[in-house]
Order: sequence, then structure tokens, then C-alpha cells
Amino acid sequence: MGNRSEHFFPLLSVRKQLSFCILGFITRSFRPEDWKENMNILRTTVIAVVLCLPLLGIAQKTITVMGAGSAVVKPDNAIISFTSATQDVTVQGVFAKSEATMAAIKKALAAAGGQDLLMRTFALNPTYDYSQPTSNPKVVGYTLITYYQATVADLKSLPKALDAAAGSGATNVTVDSYASSKAEGME
Repeated sequence: MGNRSEHFFPLLSVRKQLSFCILGFITRSFRPEDWKENMNILRTTVIAVVLCLPLLGIAQKTITVMGAGSAVVKPDNAIISFTSATQDVTVQGVFAKSEATMAAIKKALAAAGGQDLLMRTFALNPTYDYSQPTSNPKVVGYTLITYYQATVADLKSLPKALDAAAGSGATNVTVDSYASSKAEGME
């Protein structure tokens, strides 16, 4: 290993030479008949400098390529979500009714092309009686709101699946998103 100046001087001398060549090129007279000769001098100087860069160790030794892309795929399935609300005077009763509603929705969806029925979450809320203004409200029952999600594999059967879910006790039926079974190969 030598000192730093040994590596620096060739770089400075090439830069100096390039500066002098370009300065000389710029300060020459620009007569129309010298144009071709001036361009040849500049081209030769640039090529010489580019060819010398690897010898000086200042050229980059790797190639970095960056890019981005996108693909558009026609959807062939849909994700739907919906809720069901059941009420009963006991917690056990409200859960039993909710399970019966879920079974009815699952059967109707399966017949209409729906699949992968999942219960996402639920909310159990007490129902209060506020009829006695002088006393604290009394719990008179419970409401269970259950949130579901299902996949409809064929978009042609989507309206039929939405009707089946709504007709079997589901409320707030929405299409969350559309997707494609071919999307995994596109990544």
C-alpha cells in the first residue's frame, strides 16, 4: 500500500489533461471549416478519458439496475362481507341463534357458489330496559352481531350469492374486493 498521494496524482493529471483539452477545444477558433476537426479532437479526448478510468481505479465495478413494473389481471372472484344480528334473553340463547343463522347462511351461500365462509369477529351487547326513570336500567336480553367473510369463486354467480346471503339472515352485505386466482403468478 502506498500513500494516498500516489493514487491521487494520476487522477489529477488526467483531470488536468482533460481540462486543458476541453479548454483548448473551447478557445480554438470556430471557423466552419474547422468544425469537423474540432469534433474529432473532442471525441478522441472523451474516449481516451473513458478508457483510462478503469486503470485509475475510479470506475465503478458493479452494475446496478433498478426498475418497476405492473400487470393488470381481470378479476375472477370476489370477497364479500356481511353481518348477522341475533337477540335472546340469555347469552347462551343468543349464541345458539347465531350458530343457526350462520348454518343457514353457509348452506345458502354454498348453493349459490360461495365458499370459505369465515366468522371474522363478533360483538355481544346487553339490551337494557330504561322504562323505570328512578332506578338503574335493567338487562333484559342480549344482541350478538357477527361479522362474516366469504369468497365467491365465479363472478357470474356473485348476484346469486349476494341474494342468498341476504335471504338467509345476513345484513349489511357488501363486496369488499375483487381478486384473481392468477395473481400469484404475476408477482
